[in-house]
Amino acid sequence: KMIIFIDDLHRLDKEEIIEVIRLIRNTANFYNTFFIVAYDKNYLSNALIQHNPYNYEQFLEKIFQLEITLPYVNPNIYRRKLVEKLKMSIPETLDKSLIDEIYKTIEDEFSGFKINKINVNNWLGNFRDVTRLANTLSLNIIKLWGEVYFSDFIKLELLRLKYPSVYNLIFKETNKYLQLIDTNNKKQSYILRKIDDGKQFDSKPFILEQYLIDNHKGLSIPENEINNIIELIKGIFSGYSKSNLSVSYSGNFYRYFAYKLLEGNLSEIEFSNARALEQE
Repeated sequence: KMIIFIDDLHRLDKEEIIEVIRLIRNTANFYNTFFIVAYDKNYLSNALIQHNPYNYEQFLEKIFQLEITLPYVNPNIYRRKLVEKLKMSIPETLDKSLIDEIYKTIEDEFSGFKINKINVNNWLGNFRDVTRLANTLSLNIIKLWGEVYFSDFIKLELLRLKYPSVYNLIFKETNKYLQLIDTNNKKQSYILRKIDDGKQFDSKPFILEQYLIDNHKGLSIPENEINNIIELIKGIFSGYSKSNLSVSYSGNFYRYFAYKLLEGNLSEIEFSNARALEQE
């Protein structure tokens, strides 16, 4: 027997999907030849509809004689795997603090606070996501532990891993998509910039949101995920943070993207230690 595995068929574009299905159709009748294909059925169906809207469901049934729906995976499994991987790769001195912060950050979803909340479960769609996030966190947080607000840091890392084009827009064109406002603690904080159309409406769209809607194909972003992306960014740049280390404060912004303290920046850890000595 010759068994051919094709994984993640839905990662191809419409034309490529049609071409692969044709290849399967034309070779599946070979003696002792079998295909096992993994795909998102909705995505495949949409590709077939755009190619030929007639009898697209019957077309798939003719190609694949047996269809198995994979069981639902509880998102908490991904979270638990993330914690396990981080425990294996980060120093023991950071272990408890980092793991506690992950769970605390997730639990904020149910605490009634809408500011700085994040549910990692919403962003980990498979074990590949878990591995990539664990790797980047374990590599980069060591350099900045105590210098960044971990809730903001993990959100930015999720954005960078899942949607690098949006991450780059925020970093490279900061003033275009974010604006500084004065906060109650006398600091300047970034918030998402809204479109200035001369109308006085709180519901005016954000400049970044409109740009993503207009250019999602070129940025390789699914249109139906734009709202989630904007909600994630709003949670980071809300104009208020529970931590003075937040990326939303202009003095902290660039360290999150440089993965280190910039020249001339005062270490928060050194500052705290010095202040403690003065009090003694």
